[in-house]
Amino acid sequence: MHKNDAMLGDESIGNLIVKLSAPAIVGLLVQALYNLVDTIFVGRGLGEESMLAIAGISVAFPIQILMMAIALGVGIGGSSIISRALGKKDIIKAERTVANMVTLVVTVSIAFTALCMVFLDPMLKVFGASDIVLPFANEYTRYIVIGTTFFTFSAAMSNAIRAEGNTKFAMAIMLVSSITNIILDPLFIFEFGMGVKGAAIATVISQLVGCVMVAYYYASSMSRLDLIFAYMIPDTKILGETISIGMSEFIFNVVESALFLLFNQSLLIYGGDVSIAVFGITIKVFMLTLMPIIGIKQGIQPIFGYNYGANEYARVKKTISFSNYIVTAMCIISTVI
Repeated sequence: MHKNDAMLGDESIGNLIVKLSAPAIVGLLVQALYNLVDTIFVGRGLGEESMLAIAGISVAFPIQILMMAIALGVGIGGSSIISRALGKKDIIKAERTVANMVTLVVTVSIAFTALCMVFLDPMLKVFGASDIVLPFANEYTRYIVIGTTFFTFSAAMSNAIRAEGNTKFAMAIMLVSSITNIILDPLFIFEFGMGVKGAAIATVISQLVGCVMVAYYYASSMSRLDLIFAYMIPDTKILGETISIGMSEFIFNVVESALFLLFNQSLLIYGGDVSIAVFGITIKVFMLTLMPIIGIKQGIQPIFGYNYGANEYARVKKTISFSNYIVTAMCIISTVI
């Protein structure tokens, strides 16, 4: 029996939720912090144009949410299959799912990148870029879009890693990527004088680092699953199940992107570019309060999937009960704070 089988199948639910959620929460908080730091560096690095540059980054946010929709749609859909397959001791299906996740996320990301590159300026205008902000938004978003595959691959496959119960390595991916970005931001923005473009390039490089870590995880003996290239040939059954499970998360993020579009358009009409910039900063601060809740969600997913696959439905129900109490308490604390 693999050590994670004993952990996911036998350890007390309360301890298990803490053990798996804590690394996810730490990683997500650092990731949210680096997004905020990114904005701070841009604000300090462009002088009188800082507010316009921040507005440009804020306008790009709905596009980044669409990138997240791809990553989470594939990641959550695939990780559900993996954890249930591991619960059933079906290693081959788990490995096929990992490989098909790679195929799906890379294919969709390349298509998304091509679409955005062709229609970038019209998209940015729809998302709230004025004529003054558009050059900043274009300069930032163009590089972010080029790095779409790096971001979606590392984010989606982190879910697959987490599905094995290895939340610490998934956390390490987020931490190393975030710290890399924080280090590179001032270097590219200030030392190289690249401004908002430098912030975007630093972000893409940090995402590439995450990809390298994912590749290392599967190439080494760290994973209990092998990433087999022959399994990357699309399996319609696995792809269909991945898409059907991940579709709700995908749609949720698409709707969220649309809401930000509406917010930005309203702010542009009634408040102008400065209002969009302020709103963007506010959202990034607010994300810090949401990350612990999202971390709980990520932490309990392997527990759900593994025990459901192992027909341990009592443990599934207990996980739901425990996590509901924890999340409710977090929401109350966040509201009070």
